[in-house]
Amino acid sequence: MPSTIFKHFYERNDLPIVCSFSGAVRGIQWKVPLEALDYHHYLPVFFEGLREIEDPCMFLADKGTDDLLKEGGEKILPVLPQLILPIKSALQTKRKEVVVKTLKKI
Repeated sequence: MPSTIFKHFYERNDLPIVCSFSGAVRGIQWKVPLEALDYHHYLPVFFEGLREIEDPCMFLADKGTDDLLKEGGEKILPVLPQLILPIKSALQTKRKEVVVKTLKKI
């Protein structure tokens, strides 16, 4: 499976998200407020990251997508056409965990 743009951005530190640990509990921490994010740029990148199968990219893409969808409100609808290709790519992997995770986001 080819590498995703999410992993590329993560390795270059271009994503506004980091792993945070509170004891043994892993979470995410945003470097900027979610209201300030450009959803046209970041939401498709996070959806593409749902194809990742290795940590920490898998965890960050999953939880980051959840946060973006939960807090996005009216910013999500204009971005929907850009999400078609990342969703289609994730579903075509035929990996059970990737397909289930993607369908839950839809």
